[in-house]
Amino acid sequence: MFVGGIVLLLAFFITRNIIIGVGAFGTMVAGMVLVAGSIATRDDVSSATRSRPGDAARRAFERWEDSVRKRRKRL
Repeated sequence: MFVGGIVLLLAFFITRNIIIGVGAFGTMVAGMVLVAGSIATRDDVSSATRSRPGDAARRAFERWEDSVRKRRKRL
């Protein structure tokens, strides 16, 4: 799709027709969105088994919270 957009862009430069230029822009953007979407989906699937960046901080906060609760129970 992106390659089709480049071909339309070349046609726009030759003909100077605005409609062809708009089509070229839309086609190239659509091609980039499709590629970016497929890469993001692949990364999401492979990262499902990995921990997220905030997991360690969240676990540390939960441990701290548990220790505070235990101290308050003793009082």
